[in-house]
Amino acid sequence: MGEFNICLYDPSSLEAISSFGRRLALCAKAYSVHQAKLASELRRIDDGLKDDRISQIILRFVRFHERLYDSHYHDTVDGDYAVC
Repeated sequence: MGEFNICLYDPSSLEAISSFGRRLALCAKAYSVHQAKLASELRRIDDGLKDDRISQIILRFVRFHERLYDSHYHDTVDGDYAVC
């Protein structure tokens, strides 16, 4: 979303930067896994109900919040997603 929140004890340290990179990769992987899981579960809902209206509502809710989050500045308190 173009934002990151980090706290590095010693940002000049190669180990700190490397550790941050590993953690960022884990977060990116988790996000990808959860997106795939959501898609899979929405298909299960569609199949079980023989109707896609419920899964569409869920997906629209998720997409709405992604767009809401992405539409605010993240470098000031005024743009904080939790404050909006």
